[in-house]
Amino acid sequence: MAKKKVIKCDMCGKEFDYWDKNQNFILENSFHFGSKYDLGYVKVHLCIDCMDKMFTKVFKMFDKNPLKIIKTLPDGKGGFTEDLEDYF
Repeated sequence: MAKKKVIKCDMCGKEFDYWDKNQNFILENSFHFGSKYDLGYVKVHLCIDCMDKMFTKVFKMFDKNPLKIIKTLPDGKGGFTEDLEDYF
């Protein structure tokens, strides 16, 4: 029998539950010249709670909130709506 792969949040250490696995949030990037992290690489798995905490802080750094709401249109094609702040 194959071993079940255990995924843990790299921020809080929580073992991923069904919803965390479904979200499967992975932040992965390599840094290039011009960055203070030249030639660095990052790959982190975040649970939903930590992802929410991180983006709550990150979104505050932008002049205009970059968050969009994804809608599925009646014809089954996905699309982005206007800016989220237009809904509140």
